[in-house]
Amino acid sequence: MLGRIGLVVAALALTSCGSSQQAAGACEPAAYTACGCGCCGGATPVERCVDTAAGETMQQIIDADQQVAQSSNCSLAGCSLPVHYTCCRGD
Repeated sequence: MLGRIGLVVAALALTSCGSSQQAAGACEPAAYTACGCGCCGGATPVERCVDTAAGETMQQIIDADQQVAQSSNCSLAGCSLPVHYTCCRGD
């Protein structure tokens, strides 16, 4: 679903979503950076839009990130490129 994302690392924005068509709370927080089992030092985050119009929510991204971070495979995984998710307009 989200690939290899993990440790909760950084960037929680508290801005609003910008579209009245989104489900309540779909964009809370409005931005989040995920890093697999850990971010590669100095890597520039890949930008990704969370498509709330298609039913995707920021909380789903965060939950998946936290689940991967708890994986026993993290000790073997190495670092990942950070993915910076932002909440985009659903219209």
